Amino acid sequence: MLGPGYNGLMLLLLACIEPQSSLPADIPDTVDTGETAELVEHCGTIVADETWAAGRKHRVTCDIEVERGILTIGAGAEVQFEELTGLKVGKSEYEAGLIVDGSTGGVTLSAASESGWEGIDIGAFATTVNLAGLTIRDGAGGLSVSGATVVVAGLGIDGAAASGLSFE
Repeated sequence: MLGPGYNGLMLLLLACIEPQSSLPADIPDTVDTGETAELVEHCGTIVADETWAAGRKHRVTCDIEVERGILTIGAGAEVQFEELTGLKVGKSEYEAGLIVDGSTGGVTLSAASESGWEGIDIGAFATTVNLAGLTIRDGAGGLSVSGATVVVAGLGIDGAAASGLSFE
């Protein structure tokens, strides 16, 4: 029997030779947490800090309005929006924010179908908006900002049907 120092090594080797997943190639087996990756659905109003996990696939099935707190979208996240849905931040009288942390793995927000999605609408009550490594694809609009300060470090907008970027 090997000593206690080798047990961890043996477990690591066994974990490395587990059989491959039967998931399609574009859906990863695991994310950094080691949990099974699955499509995470989102819908409705956010009223407290919330994080959409890095490296996961997310589907928005109705409008998301960040009314209070900060929505953080982690690096490598892919977020698909159903037809006519969008992301609204700081549109009500409460302070709200959006942090897209795509500086190391990029974050893509796109349409779930050919019909498109509404895009991101940042309102005057948005207090923290930091967009790093964000790509917005196939929206009716891209990024609309009215009365808020937005910090951008890498933004791509592709396939916006209307204005890709607007400021009021």
